[in-house]
Amino acid sequence: MVQVEEKKYQATGSPRRLVHANMYAGDFQRSFDFYNQILGIEETFRIAEDKVVFMSNGNTHHDLALVQVAQPGKVEESAGQVRPRKGRPDRPLQSGLNHIAFEMYNEAELVAAFHRLDGAGVGPLGLEDRFVTRSIYFRDPEGHGLEFTADMLTNWRDYRKPGVTVSHKPYVPEEEPPKTETFVNLDPEVRRVDSAALHAKRSAHATIVAQDFPKLRQFYIEMVGLRELFMAPSGEFSVLQGKDYPGYSLVLASATAHRQPGVHQVAYELVSPEDFDGAGERLAAKGVQVEYTIQHPRKQVVCFRDPDGVLVQAYYEAPDFVEGLQEMDPALALLLL
Repeated sequence: MVQVEEKKYQATGSPRRLVHANMYAGDFQRSFDFYNQILGIEETFRIAEDKVVFMSNGNTHHDLALVQVAQPGKVEESAGQVRPRKGRPDRPLQSGLNHIAFEMYNEAELVAAFHRLDGAGVGPLGLEDRFVTRSIYFRDPEGHGLEFTADMLTNWRDYRKPGVTVSHKPYVPEEEPPKTETFVNLDPEVRRVDSAALHAKRSAHATIVAQDFPKLRQFYIEMVGLRELFMAPSGEFSVLQGKDYPGYSLVLASATAHRQPGVHQVAYELVSPEDFDGAGERLAAKGVQVEYTIQHPRKQVVCFRDPDGVLVQAYYEAPDFVEGLQEMDPALALLLL
């Protein structure tokens, strides 16, 4: 584990970065095959009986989780017993976002975030201890699922092997002194799936179109604890960042007649700009239709949809990309973001 000076990190409850997306999938195996063969993300753990699979490219135990939606089925009564629809009853029938997760540097940060949310009346708060992570679940004012999570061990690959039992119990903040050491891998080994069309380095950010942009922006700054990296002069979008981590984690945009409220896209950073050489042909060979590509001096983008229609952005950008947003037309900037 890489050691970092503790004095640099204060327990303020601000997240480092967006760490993963958790998606409800119409067919979780089909979606797994898609993300494995299109973005090169590996399976790290699977709960076959629950139809849940976790995927990672090496940054943490999962950059993406796929959960099978409930299967529609007719409720029938037989011999006085009601047979519910197939699948878990707490899952929706529709595919889409379950939650996006933000990584905390350590458990002390997680506890500080808990007190901030609890003190402001944000709730209900779900609290879970999975041994490998400790997490807080909640929703933003427009109903999007959110998670704060802190890694609690470094050898997550050993814990996430097939056949290992998942341990779940309620998390009680400060039941024991929160740990101030970090288990974040600050120098991760990024894996590569050679047969994949593209090679993702990490899950990077999400874009949410807001029904009430000022209110949602305030929530993500004051309650989630993100820092505003850029605000469009037009006031129509904001770029938000975690702390002590390069890049950005969330883009908020105001709804318009052509931009409907909801999660607009999930973005993955690619390992190198060379990944774009022949990307269109490789994606087409795997049956993926590209929605648009942009070759900009500061950022290269290719966008397409996953099997459930979620817009996926794969990109590589220059370190000074955000600094250049001020000079761009807002419509182009949003396409690039």
